[in-house]
Amino acid sequence: SLHSQQSEKSTKNGNKNVKKNILIVGDSIIRDIEGWRMKKRMKSFVSVKSISGASSKAMVHHVRGCLTDLTPDRVILHCGTNSLKEEKNLEIIADDIINLAVSIKSEVEEVYVSELTIRNDNLNEKRKKVNEMLRTKCKEKDLLNIQHDNITLNMLNSKGLHLNEYGSTRLANNFCFNVSN
Repeated sequence: SLHSQQSEKSTKNGNKNVKKNILIVGDSIIRDIEGWRMKKRMKSFVSVKSISGASSKAMVHHVRGCLTDLTPDRVILHCGTNSLKEEKNLEIIADDIINLAVSIKSEVEEVYVSELTIRNDNLNEKRKKVNEMLRTKCKEKDLLNIQHDNITLNMLNSKGLHLNEYGSTRLANNFCFNVSN
């Protein structure tokens, strides 16, 4: 298992403070998150994998590849943005995200479900409802949840969907604040 491999590594190296690996994987909302900047604050190696345009369903395949390549201890999953315009049933969006998180939970120490960030368009109400479902489902499935209620409209770029520099910084700060060391 991954955990026994980690402890074998630390024993062989004589170093009990082996740094953890964190994988932040998601849609284009995380594209400007710089893992190398978060490394010191999170006391971990941080890899960020942004898959632009991927729906929650499509993210399954991308996450699998990332887990194989990077063997993270903790995963932050940020997806669902692209599903809002494709999927009418909000429960399906939330379930897709939760099912993906549950499917990788046995392979890593912690899985965090990152809620969808604010939008300045007609899909923002759907986003709010999906986030409410995610909060409930995370509790039910014993998953960790990262909320982004502190990201506001003035932290979006001119198109009103992606984050500007301040928004990306706030998102990164939310990740750092919520992920245990």
